[in-house]
Amino acid sequence: SNQSTESHGLKKVWYAPHTFEAYGEEEIEAVEKCLRRGWLAPGALTAEFESRVATYFGKKCGVMVNSGSSANLIGLAVFGLTKDDEIVTPACTFSTCIAPMEQLGLKPVFVDVEVGRYVPSNEAILAAVTPKTKMLFIPNLIGSKVDWE
Repeated sequence: SNQSTESHGLKKVWYAPHTFEAYGEEEIEAVEKCLRRGWLAPGALTAEFESRVATYFGKKCGVMVNSGSSANLIGLAVFGLTKDDEIVTPACTFSTCIAPMEQLGLKPVFVDVEVGRYVPSNEAILAAVTPKTKMLFIPNLIGSKVDWE
């Protein structure tokens, strides 16, 4: 509910009805400190972030990238999929989800989304799966997410 979320100091994001801000004064101050240093490219703060993310997820290393598109490209590339492998994904999504699929020669299989939720139903996802399907690539659009249970 809004009350429980607001009690944690999070504010609703006006353009994303199911989303709340996930930053506070600490993050704002860290961004300001970085900007005042004039160091926006890889450096000590980036290395620290990569290390902390890797530790959090129990991995040897983490890699900072410049955008979600780059992250999606790297993420898809590491699976070793081959040309024309099918990936089920929503028809209503970010172009940065589809562009990496095209770059890698993969075949997106589009499923419709539920009105007002912006994510496909489990039934729509399962109906699109075939023996050629290698992956489900379902982003959480504007804070909505699929009920994976």
